[in-house]
Amino acid sequence: MWMGNRTQSCLVRRWVGVTAAVMAALALSACATLMPRVALPLMVSQVPVVEGYDDIRARGDVVTPRVAAIIDRQYAQILAAPAGTGAKARTQSADFLAISGGGSDGAFAAGYLNGWTAAGTRPTFEIVTGVSTGALAAPFAFLGKDYDRALRRIFTQVTDKDLYTSNGPLGVIGESLLDPTPMRAFIAAELTDEMLDRLAVEHELGRRLLIQTTDIERQIPYIWNITRIATQKSQDRRRLITDILMASAAVPGVFPPVRINVTVDGQHIEELHVDGGLAAQVFFAPPGLDLATFEKRNFGKHRDHRMILIRNGKMNPETNATNPQTLPLAARAISTLIKYQSMADIDRIKRVFARPGSHFQAVGIPETFNAKAESLFDKDYMTALYKEGYRLGLEHGRAAR
Repeated sequence: MWMGNRTQSCLVRRWVGVTAAVMAALALSACATLMPRVALPLMVSQVPVVEGYDDIRARGDVVTPRVAAIIDRQYAQILAAPAGTGAKARTQSADFLAISGGGSDGAFAAGYLNGWTAAGTRPTFEIVTGVSTGALAAPFAFLGKDYDRALRRIFTQVTDKDLYTSNGPLGVIGESLLDPTPMRAFIAAELTDEMLDRLAVEHELGRRLLIQTTDIERQIPYIWNITRIATQKSQDRRRLITDILMASAAVPGVFPPVRINVTVDGQHIEELHVDGGLAAQVFFAPPGLDLATFEKRNFGKHRDHRMILIRNGKMNPETNATNPQTLPLAARAISTLIKYQSMADIDRIKRVFARPGSHFQAVGIPETFNAKAESLFDKDYMTALYKEGYRLGLEHGRAAR
């Protein structure tokens, strides 16, 4: 989920202040209106599609024929890639990266990747996946060292006022407590045409940038192929990618759901997409996917794999004195739920790479890191965490020489 433990603590303090105004807000509820939309019909015979695009998303909870066809096409691209692009080496082995959610704790992944670059051993990843705050980091991680400076800026220079404003008491009865309009403008500005064009080039070489969101109404996780979307030469590609990144980081109730236009049974509707972390804190592929089957069919053999998973949070349970009142207990319960969901997600991905020739490593914030955030995006806190991630990434990279 987008929220890390410290993010939740900050939200509790905000909720306490909002609660005092709830009764007054409810008295005004008759005046509150939500944007009208055409909702998903209860019964549909077709799979909803984003009009004007094809093969840009698949369900993240099951391996479907569509998923299988997408993977086969990816491997065909690797085989057909020109010499000198590095694709031939990927018929022998591949590097993968998965970045979890965690709110402002995303500074850890940014630091870790930049430290790895400084060590001189960071590979070019065939697949990069991201959820929530990991989704915001993933495009820059995917494109490599040329975007390290932007990655650092995003997770050490922005503050709360750069990303959201409060909706006040009426937020309780509206779509969200916070208005992320500044965050949307910030993300859209970072997604330059040059960046999108580079994503498109990498797609044709068989590389993939994948982001997960959750269709909250149907309770279905979707994995979006951002590199495929980037190949669409239209101005709309920036808007759609921005929507997906915003949705992946949209904690329900805190930020509003993102409305994505789709067509189903000939009808135009709006899906409501929210935090990808509702379905998985970190992901690689739909459960049950057997890479070996696709590799043997396309490459004639199994490849070697190296998977690095960055958990923007601490890996193990943390002891924390909790005030036995409603809001603190609720926040502690949520953080515990997220902790154990993360552990289960990591274990599931680990099993994918549990065979000879595969290497799996999961890294997280050290238990010894004890800095505290004073707000959702505390600049000092994120800078300290970035430096800790950088130190560990540098160590990891040097050890890999």
